[in-house]
Amino acid sequence: MQVRESMAAELVPPDSLEENDDGFTLKLEDGLLSFFSSGGYASMDYCRAKVADLGEGELPEGLCEALLEGNFFWRATNGARISLNSRENAIYLTERFDADFISTTDEFRRYVEGFMRTIQDWRMRVETFQDAKEARQ
Repeated sequence: MQVRESMAAELVPPDSLEENDDGFTLKLEDGLLSFFSSGGYASMDYCRAKVADLGEGELPEGLCEALLEGNFFWRATNGARISLNSRENAIYLTERFDADFISTTDEFRRYVEGFMRTIQDWRMRVETFQDAKEARQ
């Protein structure tokens, strides 16, 4: 994990990198991106980010179906898992990756950029469902 943290430090200003017990968090323009180890597997790490807060009330019609379809063989998630945290009423994207395949700062940058593109895609999807819900009300 320390190697990826060093790479992250090269990508963002010092105040945008926060260490914690499990790993580190990058404070990016588009939100927080957390990296933490899997514990049992030395080279396996996780990356997680909140995609969207859904607010109060029921989920927008069709959103649960889209989330399930997104997770079907990682369709529309580029290998990550999309999930609903019902306590926060928020959607998260989490990916487990083999850290041994990220050995340079450029590879780490490409990984982060790709993960953020997937997050942005899902944010647009959620916003579309939320807009449709508001239009029906």
